[in-house]
Amino acid sequence: MKNYILIFSIILFNSCEKKVADNFPILSEFNQTKNQYRVDSTALENVSSEGGEIICYQNNSDKLVFDFFIYGETGKLNYTYFTDKTLKYQFVVKRNYEYDRPIIEKNVKIDSTINYINYKPNKILYDENSNEIKDIKKLNTTLSEIDSFFKNTLKNNVTINK
Repeated sequence: MKNYILIFSIILFNSCEKKVADNFPILSEFNQTKNQYRVDSTALENVSSEGGEIICYQNNSDKLVFDFFIYGETGKLNYTYFTDKTLKYQFVVKRNYEYDRPIIEKNVKIDSTINYINYKPNKILYDENSNEIKDIKKLNTTLSEIDSFFKNTLKNNVTINK
């Protein structure tokens, strides 16, 4: 089931991401140079009943990309963090997919919410259409969530070679 969800997610991610990547150079650059990164992956322990995984992309420059996937029976979360080697965020993509029934059933309806958070020069939250979300409460809630998730999940699952 995890493989089915992962394949579906990659197809969905790539079909939507190319349209938006033009608005965020860090996404465009990563998509074009992804094959130049060393890739490591590991299963995430104790994050959900259906499991999860993290894929870490490292290259010789000052960039790291962490792609977290958390699987559930009726949904999936995907956080993609672009950081420097000190783990300071540059850009984050948060994707939330909710299914109206378990993904293995027929005619599953999928609702998705995608947010982009740019950290340079200021922290700005964008919706799936690259429109700025000016709601400060939503920005602060999202920033807190992604920071907490990153720190708690990374420290328990990954060793970084700096």
